[in-house]
Amino acid sequence: MKKFFIVMLSFLVLISIIVAGNIHWNNKIAEAGKNATPENQQADTIEENEDESSSTIKEITATDNAWLYTHGNWDVVEVDGWGKVMQGTFSSTGNPAYDRRAKISTDSSFVTLKQRKTGGTVSVFVDGELVVTNELASDGLEKEIEIYTGSTGWHEIELAFSDVPEVSGIYISKDAEVRQPETNEEKLVVIGHNYVQAETNEEFHFTNLIENELGIETVNQGISGTDLNVNYPEDQENSGINRVEDDVIAEDPTGVLVVYGANALGYSDDGTMNYSAFYQDFVLFLQEIKNGLPDVPVYVSGLISTPNLNNQIVQRLNQNILAASWEIDNSTFIDLSGYWDSSNYTNYYTNDYSSLTVEGHQFLADQYTEAMETDKSTQTPE
Repeated sequence: MKKFFIVMLSFLVLISIIVAGNIHWNNKIAEAGKNATPENQQADTIEENEDESSSTIKEITATDNAWLYTHGNWDVVEVDGWGKVMQGTFSSTGNPAYDRRAKISTDSSFVTLKQRKTGGTVSVFVDGELVVTNELASDGLEKEIEIYTGSTGWHEIELAFSDVPEVSGIYISKDAEVRQPETNEEKLVVIGHNYVQAETNEEFHFTNLIENELGIETVNQGISGTDLNVNYPEDQENSGINRVEDDVIAEDPTGVLVVYGANALGYSDDGTMNYSAFYQDFVLFLQEIKNGLPDVPVYVSGLISTPNLNNQIVQRLNQNILAASWEIDNSTFIDLSGYWDSSNYTNYYTNDYSSLTVEGHQFLADQYTEAMETDKSTQTPE
């Protein structure tokens, strides 16, 4: 019997040791488990970390109402494999138009431009100051361009393009707001031929100089090779007369500047000039503007001497342009004769006489600005 009790006691002690050992190691495992992450939970954590940055930003697309599209017409364009963008175009033809601008205001601490690479350069201004100019390839892929970081308060961002204007959008902080900047109440539409057309957003172009001098918005509606009633190419309908409604009146400007005549020989296949037809068409052109914008002043530029035109032709064309402007109320002729000749052509024209130099653009800006300021000073307040 005594041996039996000894065996039973030994058995109970063994059981106690096993139970105690299990409790000890279970506690160790539980303690270790507090700092351990199961494999599926680790995967979730990695994904959360990857998404953390995206959860702190948001995209403002090009079609958001906070954007202010200026300096002419913009259209919504659906790009395959990309989505909707905004492109600067001529309302009359739908073709790309240069020198358009886009603005937006935000209180975000950082802003990154989302830009489709379509060639040329994009320049970004913040509160009127140029902060970045970036070259774009032509591969159609996305490029992210940092505009600023670590900022406070509201800022106005403006985009300008050297090639076809196209806006994709911006990235800002998730909790930031956007709003549309104020519009300029004064807008000058400039319609014309080679001198007017803007190939880039260069500040020395006379339309930009007028804008800076007078503090107004200028809308560049120039198309090279065209004239008052001359299409270029011939299969297009892009002459001045064909574009009055869409490219002048539809802009609802407070002023219009007309620069035509240099390509007027296109009126005749044999190179002779039909001055009567030119005069009549100019009257119709100005009258259509007057009918659509009865209270808006129209400034009509005379031709300036050029190596490509005989001075007698220039003088006769100017007489017709002057006579046409006299026919229309609130129309002012700007006489540019007698300033340029063979002694100073190289100051104002490039070597091939195909376009104007910086001095040439500055001259035109000075003459046009002076005429507009003089016209305003003679107007009688109501």
